[in-house]
Amino acid sequence: MVTKPGAKKVGKEKSGLAATKKFVLQKKLKAALPAHERPKADEVLWEKSGGVCALCGRALLPADAEPDHRIPSSNDGTDELGNLYLAHRTCNRSRGNLPFGVARPIVEFKAFCDESEGVTFDDVIDRYLPPGKSRYPIAYEVVGSNIVVGLGGQKVTAPLYTDPATQVQYFFMEVPPQFIHNDAGVQPRKIMHTHVRALGLDFVQRPVHEPSNCRLVATADGSGMLLQFDGQHKTTAQLLLQRDAIPTKVYIDPDVAMIQSLVLKIQQEIKKQPLTRSDTLAKLGDVMKRRLEIYFEETPGPRTEKGFVAFQAGVDRKAVAKEYSDELVRLVFFDDTNQLTAQVKPGAKEPPTTDKVVVERIIRPLLHTGLLDSDMEKANDRDHEREMVVLVLNTIVQKMLPTGWNHPGNELQRRRAQNFFYQASIGWWMEQLLLALRYVTQRIQEKQPLFVGDLTQEQRDQVVIVTEKLCDLAIWSTDQDETLKAMRSNTVKNLAPLLAKNEWKDLLP
Repeated sequence: MVTKPGAKKVGKEKSGLAATKKFVLQKKLKAALPAHERPKADEVLWEKSGGVCALCGRALLPADAEPDHRIPSSNDGTDELGNLYLAHRTCNRSRGNLPFGVARPIVEFKAFCDESEGVTFDDVIDRYLPPGKSRYPIAYEVVGSNIVVGLGGQKVTAPLYTDPATQVQYFFMEVPPQFIHNDAGVQPRKIMHTHVRALGLDFVQRPVHEPSNCRLVATADGSGMLLQFDGQHKTTAQLLLQRDAIPTKVYIDPDVAMIQSLVLKIQQEIKKQPLTRSDTLAKLGDVMKRRLEIYFEETPGPRTEKGFVAFQAGVDRKAVAKEYSDELVRLVFFDDTNQLTAQVKPGAKEPPTTDKVVVERIIRPLLHTGLLDSDMEKANDRDHEREMVVLVLNTIVQKMLPTGWNHPGNELQRRRAQNFFYQASIGWWMEQLLLALRYVTQRIQEKQPLFVGDLTQEQRDQVVIVTEKLCDLAIWSTDQDETLKAMRSNTVKNLAPLLAKNEWKDLLP
């Protein structure tokens, strides 16, 4: 059902040295291959990729490529070329620990959303259903207490029910997605890839969900249209997973005002995303969300973070600004894709540091603590920022806390992780990391937002490279008493002289 989007052509900015550089497999991974596969492993793996990322389907350059196991080693995957593929670094980290078959459509959808100004459910239908084979009408006939629905050459009979409050009739049916239309007039919400990802994983683990909602509207020729006004994210997730039918509750020709009221009720009761493109606004806590609702109701727009704080009573502004900043930090820590959270949350086995240190010493410095002038509903600045901060955190996890890092026999990796997460170490490397990140993102000024707004794919890749180089520093392997003592202290000045030869410029690509 799902059509594989074509790979994009490499733009002019990727030409020259970067485009001609050959792919080189990491020495450690090459050494793990069977002896007979090692001599031509670089060429074989690159030829196997066809210059396309195995996860997102977009063009791949050797400098951007990263090998990974289709079946992870933790699931008995082998270190053989047949089990390896190449992907963008960012796509590989977006995969996380997902099974390859689940990760591939989800990562591709994220890439699709990143390329677009805002993805609607109509865009989803156009992309993930065969061209010219979607938005079909249906035939239907009420027969006694049942309804007979014609779905192309198939007829399905379902019992009818009547809503006692509105007297509207409805029925339940599994509807092939090609018969579903977007109800853009009632539900103009944009589709958020983070929400689709969460639902996709939930469908894999717990396939039974509340049905999506459509209204059946008669057309002039006597047929009908199924307009989906609720559950677009659920349907998108099921399309990515190649489900052939969508469990649906269908209201027969309901009053539009009643449906709009129902949409609002659904949003209030189960706290879905509001009618906004901002995933951040949708996830804010109840108290902050209520403050924003009042601000939105009484402000014609555009609504900005600066305007939101200025809207508060004078004595409350400082507290509200801090509360809003704390919410942004919380959203990063509890982001579904943040792999560092599981390593440090209460109850974690041998955490490398505490959740408080991660929040205050790592996440907060990476976020822009000032208030933005951009439209909170449309700009998606905080969504992009959170995504990039999580990318940095996940890169650190991949390099410093790989699976089994604290198991017997992995003493070197355990030592590197411990040294890296000592408080003085964090204070030192965060300063160096921020300087390097500001350089590669071209946000040089300290007060300039680091990750707010769009970054090019090259800049995103460089963020990963900078973070990886930080994690690869030889100093984290030290067992020298003087250096360890300085790392364990809470004062960066004790450590800085010992690491003077390491500076942010060494982290640059």
